[in-house]
Amino acid sequence: MSGNIFSLPSELRNNIYEQLLVLQKPVACSTQQRLKQFQLGALTPGLLRANKAVHLEASSMLYAQNRFDFTMCTSENVTSFLKQIGRNNASYIVHICIDFPKFHHLDQHDMTLEDDSVRILAKITYNVPT
Repeated sequence: MSGNIFSLPSELRNNIYEQLLVLQKPVACSTQQRLKQFQLGALTPGLLRANKAVHLEASSMLYAQNRFDFTMCTSENVTSFLKQIGRNNASYIVHICIDFPKFHHLDQHDMTLEDDSVRILAKITYNVPT
């Protein structure tokens, strides 16, 4: 029997990918800026480095089926994460949890969006197409 994962039926491969790449709870941002500093729990994103074919087949599952919690992130954290995963992978993201927007003033006639909120919105809008 060959040790090649592609000798398995696609349904079984997808089940393996789901077990290794999808969490039931959101993937939470820590105060660190790199993906590996996210609270990955039982995720095994190193699987995507097995080879190009596995990466192509499984990366969409990692980003599309997980929920990413950016509530504790700064714009720099979000920017670093999106830059690290690239626009292609960012385009798979479906669920983002974020405290947004933050205002300087809440006066009825003088509401000013904080610069950090503007940067986060711009980065998400650029990298995660709707």
